[in-house]
Amino acid sequence: MARTLLPPSLDELRSPTSQASQITALKQLKNELVGHEQRKQLVVQHGVVPELVRILDTSGKREGKRRTKEGGVSIVDGPALDEKPEDSNWSGEEELRLQATLVVGSLAHGGLAYITPLIAGGIVPPLLSALSYTDIASKTMLWTLRSLLVMAEALAADMQSLAQSSTNTFAEQLFVRPVVDSLADILSDKSSSPVAEERICLVAQLIKHSCKAPQHQALLVKAGILDLLAARLAAIAVAIGYGPTSDASSDLPHPLQPSKLVFLLDAIAAIIQGSSYRCARFLYAPSVLAVFPLFDNQNSSSEQFFAKLRDEAAAEAQTQSPLELLLPQLHALQTKSELSFSRSFPSLSPPAGEFSRTPFFPNSGNLNPHSGKTISVDEFGSPLIAWLIHLARTMNGSDRLSAAWLLTLLIRALDRHALDIWNDPSRNRDRTLALLVAPLIVKMIDEAMADSKALSGLTPAQQLSVRRTKELAPLSLAMLIEDNLPLQRAAVDAGAIKILSQILKKTFDPVTVTSKSMWSPIPRSSQTMESTMDSPSCEIGKPGLLPEAIHAFKCRAAAMEALSAIAQKEDTYRKSIIDQGIVTCVVDSLVPQTDGPSLDGAVRPPSNDKEGNPVSVIVAACNLSRALSRSVNVLRTSLIDGGIAKPIFNLLTHPNMEVQLAATDVVCNLVLTFSPMRDDLMRSGVMNVLCEHAHSAEPRMQIISLWALKHLMDNASNDVKISCLEELGTGWLIQKIGGDLRDTGARVTTPIGMGTPNAAGEQVDLLNAEEPTMELDGDSIMSDYEDPEAMADSLDSLSLPRYSRRTPPPRHHNRLKAIKNAEQSASARSYKNDIRIQEQALDFIRNTITNTGPGIESAQIIDHILHTLNRDRLFEILISKLKPRSSGPTLSTPITPHGKRPTLTTPASSAYSNQNTSSNNPPPHHQSSAISAQFAREATYTYTYPPEILKSSLMVLLSIANGTPHHRTLLLDAPNLVTSILPLFAHPAREIRVTCCWLVLNLTWIENGGDAIPARERAMFLRRAGVEERVRCLMLDQDRDVMERAKAAGESFVKLCGSLGGDDGEGGGRDGLGMYGGHRRDGRGMRV
Repeated sequence: MARTLLPPSLDELRSPTSQASQITALKQLKNELVGHEQRKQLVVQHGVVPELVRILDTSGKREGKRRTKEGGVSIVDGPALDEKPEDSNWSGEEELRLQATLVVGSLAHGGLAYITPLIAGGIVPPLLSALSYTDIASKTMLWTLRSLLVMAEALAADMQSLAQSSTNTFAEQLFVRPVVDSLADILSDKSSSPVAEERICLVAQLIKHSCKAPQHQALLVKAGILDLLAARLAAIAVAIGYGPTSDASSDLPHPLQPSKLVFLLDAIAAIIQGSSYRCARFLYAPSVLAVFPLFDNQNSSSEQFFAKLRDEAAAEAQTQSPLELLLPQLHALQTKSELSFSRSFPSLSPPAGEFSRTPFFPNSGNLNPHSGKTISVDEFGSPLIAWLIHLARTMNGSDRLSAAWLLTLLIRALDRHALDIWNDPSRNRDRTLALLVAPLIVKMIDEAMADSKALSGLTPAQQLSVRRTKELAPLSLAMLIEDNLPLQRAAVDAGAIKILSQILKKTFDPVTVTSKSMWSPIPRSSQTMESTMDSPSCEIGKPGLLPEAIHAFKCRAAAMEALSAIAQKEDTYRKSIIDQGIVTCVVDSLVPQTDGPSLDGAVRPPSNDKEGNPVSVIVAACNLSRALSRSVNVLRTSLIDGGIAKPIFNLLTHPNMEVQLAATDVVCNLVLTFSPMRDDLMRSGVMNVLCEHAHSAEPRMQIISLWALKHLMDNASNDVKISCLEELGTGWLIQKIGGDLRDTGARVTTPIGMGTPNAAGEQVDLLNAEEPTMELDGDSIMSDYEDPEAMADSLDSLSLPRYSRRTPPPRHHNRLKAIKNAEQSASARSYKNDIRIQEQALDFIRNTITNTGPGIESAQIIDHILHTLNRDRLFEILISKLKPRSSGPTLSTPITPHGKRPTLTTPASSAYSNQNTSSNNPPPHHQSSAISAQFAREATYTYTYPPEILKSSLMVLLSIANGTPHHRTLLLDAPNLVTSILPLFAHPAREIRVTCCWLVLNLTWIENGGDAIPARERAMFLRRAGVEERVRCLMLDQDRDVMERAKAAGESFVKLCGSLGGDDGEGGGRDGLGMYGGHRRDGRGMRV
């Protein structure tokens, strides 16, 4: 076989003799390149990309000028695109551009190796110019979208980041306002022809594969793309009979075919992913509200309506809204005991031919048989959630998967940001998800596993659906069940652990290659010839992974993410996962990838040569390792036997920040006192690495590193603690616990340098500093949501369809603005990060002070801390955090603990419920008339710092009081310390009240016979300050722990203050109430 020759058509492109000859040369080149990889490589290396860029750029400019003279018209104001008489006006420039676009598409089909020189040569901008209706013919636009989609799909599959610069360049050139406006024009096309629908679907797929960065997602929201996609989705819902036929819905665009629904779902999911604001913006889109209106918490008419329907005859019940008929009828939970719902899942789809409800569960022993209340769509706030559940239960293949994916994104986002669209987040909502959604997703994964064993017998579309289900369904399951024990239990009951473990193990089998390269007598390693032109556009890029290897890696990461979500809370689930024998797979998944694939472009099975894993797999493996390491039994047996410590330690210095964060998360659990890997990690130098990470400019790294160091200090020797303090720097530590909060609302930090260390030794990057504006939906003209009429007038000036120019009611503007401010405001983010850093820094000091190990002198390390941190400065900082800011109802919103679903309330929620972050019982002053008026007033005080900081500050003082009598005296001598603590006895949070009681117990503790008189003096000092009075009030506290600790503290006052003799004072100590030794447990909990 002869060596491949350079196509002669390339010479004509370089030196064209005429336009017709150029068109002929492009056609010949296109036919010669299709399916011929060697020729593609040859023409790229001989400079075909610059010629294609020149042709596209020149023909586009000429065509744009010609159409401008003829008078182009916008699709929004004029006729649909397919109504234009393009065939009669087809020009040579249009044909030239079309053929050049086809050649670009053929090269792009060659994969990542050819897309890299295409993007480097500047092919994207001239292609994007074809997306304007006034410039380019529809046929050319269609093939342009196809070529762009091929490039987007290949770049999205680059798991090794071999073409990261090309990926960034492609996205940056695609997501600019002029191009996005052109995409909006395509999505707002009035035509109902198949060609118009294909263009819309291609744009949706382009968004799905390319829209990953938050700034690009925000741009699509501002430009109205999300509203346009929502309108298309609502139009399909109305067309298939799930929405009202009101005037509002009459403004919707022409519905696409129901088979195109999957593209809209995927595009919407790509835009809203990772943002609660964008999810809420989607739910509040005018078209979505028109079809799926939100329920008003203050209006019970819907509940009364459904109750009436249940009491009426079956014939009358047929008049119910289709939305109310989407889901099976399920009993609503009435008591906490009913959380143990029935495991008899209803059918996944209604009987064929009509909608129907499944019957009640009369044999469910955990349900209240006297309760007639059933779960309705009200429980979800938006009927859209119920509709998506219905789609997931009734559709098949990729459609079902896309519906489930969008559903889980919405639920996850709404759980993280409390909206007022849910009456109760509700056990009833979780019950529905546990019965209808979680087992369905597990079933989808199981079916995909079964189908993957016989892929050869499936069509290409079916094969793609099976692979996509195995890659995405586990991620959907992970997001759905995260931090939710009932849903985790439902997934386990459906057999998720066994199925996911099988998927994980299967990814380590040898990869079966289905695509083969063209045979050549010349070895591929010697085919790589040098470019004839010194330009990036003439250099072949790295080929990347084979599709089979990409699929294996994606399945591996998804399976581990789902398993980590299951193993979050229950130790029995962790043991079940370990019993599946997946520890070796997890450890192998922690091995980073090498520099890339071999020279021949092939990727060998990752299980055979251990070439490593991409970042997504490593992060997933770290997440699963962290979840499994929460079990003491697993930590001491399976994980240490698997040798997990060494690869985790190596990942601490990985160049990728996300990998470093995930690995540090695991280290938090590996350095606990009872971990057998703690000493090995210490010898490896983990403390120095963590101290270095603590000085990172990334707030998340500071938080997690301090968390790990906090665990490392527990029961460590004084030498280790002193060494760690020196490594961190006492000045830096004082700065971190001091913070810079001026108000509970937020604070703004100003960067000090660009890539240089600040005074605290942190690396600060000026380029990352930004303060985003709080615009909600579009340009600056749309930023004023306090004036809806003005905003509507501004929207009318935009070239968008009528249904996307309507605005939500004013009350929705305020909600969206609040959500966006909490999520995207730099000052709000800085405040939250500062609070979390302060909390971990205070806990670090507490664990450093506290010693429970044998032979460890607590007094020595306390003295060292007070000396190095400057005792007066430390006390001043702690007292400033404890002081109340003012009296009256609080306006601040505390940080919700991670892992708990926030209670969704209306903005009219009481101040007391806002402060109570841990399901606390209120202090007894609300129930007992014996409480003094002063105590009642103190319960209304507001504080500059949230309860987390108050508790951590108190625990530091508590640890110091756990030292010697001298240290207790130092605390009482601190100015304003006792005065600052007094109001905390009436704090709504039970943790604060019980910690105050423990502090009193430690301050009044008698160390020995010689400490009796000083202890009595300390007790008398506290009595005169009013502490005993407040302790007596807490003896009536509804919380048993608070009440018992208050009783013990009260007994200490009576015995100490009633005895003057040393013997009596010593005997007056607390019988059976030794020094508080359990206070460290709150700070030593495993990383969650």
